[in-house]
Amino acid sequence: MDKQGFTNGRLRIATEDDVQTNWGSHGIGRAFRCCLCGHKFKVGDVWRWVYTNSSYLKGVKGNAFICQGCDMSDEAIIQALHVRYEVLMDEEFWWFRMQWGIEE
Repeated sequence: MDKQGFTNGRLRIATEDDVQTNWGSHGIGRAFRCCLCGHKFKVGDVWRWVYTNSSYLKGVKGNAFICQGCDMSDEAIIQALHVRYEVLMDEEFWWFRMQWGIEE
């Protein structure tokens, strides 16, 4: 991995270490999913990390993992979709967030 690690926003291939990491302190491998479609990454899947944890992106609770199928070159669109889904989760599926331990 290069100096910047996975935060450089480049495409990478999921390794066993990636799959077994406790991303976001949600449990081993539990949160290693595409934030747009929910795909749970397996070893060999292509993924990318996108910075979405900015103060101007109201409603987002963390940065985004994106699968190859949902990836697009325009990070502003990815950020907007991530915000939209996060708000939807808060408003419509709050119980699942509570059960997953992602409540504020």
